Amino acid sequence: MYKRTLKSYKSLKKLIKGYRIYLNEDTKTNKISWIKKLLIRKKGFSLWEYYAYQIDKDPSLSKKYISMLFDYLSHPKNGRFNNILGHKYYLPYLLNGYDEYIPEQYYIILDKDILCIRDNAYLKFQTGLESILATIRQNKKVICKAAVESEGGRDVYLIEFNNQNYFINRKIIAPDKLERFLKLRRNHLITEYVHQHEYAKRIFPHSTNSIRILTLWDKSTNQPFIAYAVHRFGNNPDFPVDNMTRGGGSSYIDLCSGKLEKYIWIDKKNIALRTFEQHPSTKSQVEGVQIPNWILIKNTVLKMAAKLPFLIYLGWDIVCTTKGFKILEINSNPSIRLAQLHKPITNDRRIDEFFRQNSNKLSLRFYCK
Repeated sequence: MYKRTLKSYKSLKKLIKGYRIYLNEDTKTNKISWIKKLLIRKKGFSLWEYYAYQIDKDPSLSKKYISMLFDYLSHPKNGRFNNILGHKYYLPYLLNGYDEYIPEQYYIILDKDILCIRDNAYLKFQTGLESILATIRQNKKVICKAAVESEGGRDVYLIEFNNQNYFINRKIIAPDKLERFLKLRRNHLITEYVHQHEYAKRIFPHSTNSIRILTLWDKSTNQPFIAYAVHRFGNNPDFPVDNMTRGGGSSYIDLCSGKLEKYIWIDKKNIALRTFEQHPSTKSQVEGVQIPNWILIKNTVLKMAAKLPFLIYLGWDIVCTTKGFKILEINSNPSIRLAQLHKPITNDRRIDEFFRQNSNKLSLRFYCK
């Protein structure tokens, strides 16, 4: 009786928290009656999703799209193993044997210690920050990012050394201020900066433009499969990240051909999606561009996912390079919205079955209603 009551309390608490998350989304709600708002939220959609997915024009679309509330309540989909992916320094261990596809990790900054990483071993480093500064000068560019999970491109910094000056996110910074910046980091990784392929640089050169691939585990075949692939591109020179929450846009990737579809960008002010054949800032062609080594990327990601059968829901962030590709990180709760801004994904029977088989009863009340 006590366990059942505790479980019900936790479910209710999670439901209330989920509602708070999407009730706080920025939307133009003034013109919507409270009755209509109630009907929308009854199906688990935020008001923003309701208009972005054009459910207001075709109510039957709500049965094809996954709602934000379902996505929240069904997390964590990897169960007790979910937290493994939250620790970014685990990546070389998870993908042991695939070193060529992983950016080199240089240091991890803890509360009081700096650990130097060599050959996947952590060595306590006692000489302060000078070694990190030397690594920055030697490599010209490094990435400083949270070692424990962060979302939406937050807490990611590009640190550069050029013409005897240091830069953070392309803004010049004095050496003493850079040292102070690094001292204030807690649980951060210093890693290799991945130089992207020319096609991605041509579309938008001010950010590292990554591919998000979602792999799901198919219980009927006991093998992983790719649910979707989306290419993100930055759109704001002031932020060297490609996340759509930071002003970037994305293009859906045709899984068979590896070609990019139209580029979309979120107009948050008017709750609308803007569609472009070319990148709106650089005017470089996006639609129809071929992803290099696409077959290699797909096959390698599937081989990696097959080595991790206890992780059934994986979001792979990948950057194409001239020699192949690099995996920046693997996410435990990748955004379904990223793909659904382009098209509904539950038309695929395998995807639909995955969510129905691997979701709790509470979340299924808000699944494709």
